[in-house]
Amino acid sequence: IITVNAMLFPTSVANSLIAVGTDGLQERDRMVRAAVAIICELALKNPEVVAKRGGLSTILKSVIDCQLSRINEALITTVLHLLNHPCTRQYVRVDVELEVHVVAWM
Repeated sequence: IITVNAMLFPTSVANSLIAVGTDGLQERDRMVRAAVAIICELALKNPEVVAKRGGLSTILKSVIDCQLSRINEALITTVLHLLNHPCTRQYVRVDVELEVHVVAWM
């Protein structure tokens, strides 16, 4: 769906992916990495749907929780890509998402 037309991605599926990505580690869900990978891909193609549902917080939380450098690199690259472009920068709420996760990381 993302490859064909990311703008038609169902919000219900996005909500489910974000829920698994956010709470999956606590529940020991095996779908966590797959859900976060799909959220990252969707954030690049349709950042609005991810941002409105709190998916960027899920990505940043995954950076803190994950110990694998390649996965962390992909997650950070997604956030940096969104921050790099003026049209997508508006979706990253610095005061809400970045500050909370940076303080938690330190």
